[in-house]
Amino acid sequence: MNCMYYQGLAANFLEKVMENWQHDAGSGRKVLVFCSPKENVVANVSADSEQRFHSAYEIRNISFLRAIEVYYAATLSAARALTASLPFDDSTNHIWLAVYGLFESHKLIGEYSAQGIGKTIASLVECTENTILLGDVVSLDSDIPILNPSSISSRISAQSTQISSVLRRWV
Repeated sequence: MNCMYYQGLAANFLEKVMENWQHDAGSGRKVLVFCSPKENVVANVSADSEQRFHSAYEIRNISFLRAIEVYYAATLSAARALTASLPFDDSTNHIWLAVYGLFESHKLIGEYSAQGIGKTIASLVECTENTILLGDVVSLDSDIPILNPSSISSRISAQSTQISSVLRRWV
């Protein structure tokens, strides 16, 4: 199991996913998950970036693009439920998984911690044996508390770690 991370905007992440899957992804389902409502994803992709993305891939890769399942998970719970519902069968149904906005979505619900991110990464690892592509605007060098803020009592000092440390534990 391997994990590749791309820090940046959604349009840049889409380009990286297409490049990676075109060259490395064999047969099987290709699943792209945005951890955000569709309206937010569309609004955040500028007209220039969107036009550049479509012009680069539209003609050349139209059949490839149609083979990708795209999901918009409005909440982190929806993203976790979605990945949990992806069937894992290592002999017949390989899943190629790309997820954008995972860390940012943890911030929105108060699970921006090693505990919360680890829980979500575990669900991703469970659904595929292939490389997972992750993208976000958040840096892997960002410090996060070990426990969810709601789990920390006033007597326990909040220790922190980097997101990259959490990922290394799982992949």
